[in-house]
Amino acid sequence: MPAKNTDDGIRAVKGAQVIEPDSVRRYLNDKFGDDLRAVRSAMQKLAKAYKHSELAHDAYPLYEQFRPAIQRARGMGSQGRTGPGPDREAGQEEAE
Repeated sequence: MPAKNTDDGIRAVKGAQVIEPDSVRRYLNDKFGDDLRAVRSAMQKLAKAYKHSELAHDAYPLYEQFRPAIQRARGMGSQGRTGPGPDREAGQEEAE
């Protein structure tokens, strides 16, 4: 998600438009539902385990582990429910 520094702090942006934090909260709550608190906690713990430069490099692949499974033909922006998935708990690594 693109972001920029504003007088009010870091804000998500879409093009040149700053996205209001309440809108982001509603979106995340809609997508993660009851899993939002657990997913947020897991992502914060995971982020703290990385150096800034490492996180900048690995952030998108990490996000891909949390995003919903959507058929490729439907593409980005398709509706889906996000969360840690039925086979793993938030904040726990998958068995290899």
